[in-house]
Amino acid sequence: MSIYFRKEIYMKTFFNVIGYTIKKPDEFIQFSKRTWGKVIGYVFLLSLILSLPLIYQSIEIAQTFKKDSNEIIKKIPEFDIKDGKLNPKNYEEGFVYQTDSIVFTFDPDNKRTLSDIQQDQMGRALPIALMDKQIVLVLPQSSSATDVVDTKTFTFPYASIPKHDSFNKESLTKIVNSRVNINVFMSVIIVTSLFMMFGSFIFSTFFLTLLANISNKLTLVPLKFSETFKILVYASTLPVVAATILSFIFPTLPASSLVSGVTILLFFMIQNTIRPRKVK
Repeated sequence: MSIYFRKEIYMKTFFNVIGYTIKKPDEFIQFSKRTWGKVIGYVFLLSLILSLPLIYQSIEIAQTFKKDSNEIIKKIPEFDIKDGKLNPKNYEEGFVYQTDSIVFTFDPDNKRTLSDIQQDQMGRALPIALMDKQIVLVLPQSSSATDVVDTKTFTFPYASIPKHDSFNKESLTKIVNSRVNINVFMSVIIVTSLFMMFGSFIFSTFFLTLLANISNKLTLVPLKFSETFKILVYASTLPVVAATILSFIFPTLPASSLVSGVTILLFFMIQNTIRPRKVK
């Protein structure tokens, strides 16, 4: 089966599910028999949709990232890496400098904590820090990506960077002004956010399945745990679309929590169509 044909199947399913959510909740029972390959593929599609706000923000940042990075580099003293530690020259004290796309911290003395750097997150600016032994990167604020996965902060020890002994202000300038490196940097952010979203989606759906399975037992609904999980995946389609649209308007909206809450309510509605009827 070609990739194009599989894409057509997923998109057809996507639009059918939205229709079922609005008009025919009883049709969701068919998804309990879907193969795991199709279910995981559909999860990936929904994860991609949830990632769109963060991808959009990353593209916006990329447009001004090079200019702002060069502005920041002018403020940084000459430095190199010695024994895995930042070694500045003609250095007086660290500083925090903010542009439209970056909140930059230069802190060889480790006076600031990871929490301080995380709190630098304002709007769509990207917090980046050169600390004593590591580089710190905080992903742009996108609640759909981070309200289930606790960490959006990534640390890169200097000792783990290839050829770290030659990492200095000059090499940093070359990296910033290389279009290839900027594209790679933004690609890493996008791919990372997508896999974060995928893991977040699997985790939240598993948790919802535990709750739904208890309800199934209490209401005598004849669904296995795996069947409930599959139905919940497809039932989350419309909530995912709505949460993604709202995330563009309200970036701090707890999108994953919203998706989970609406999805479990939809499942209870679907469950009512499966529940055995009492014989009068």
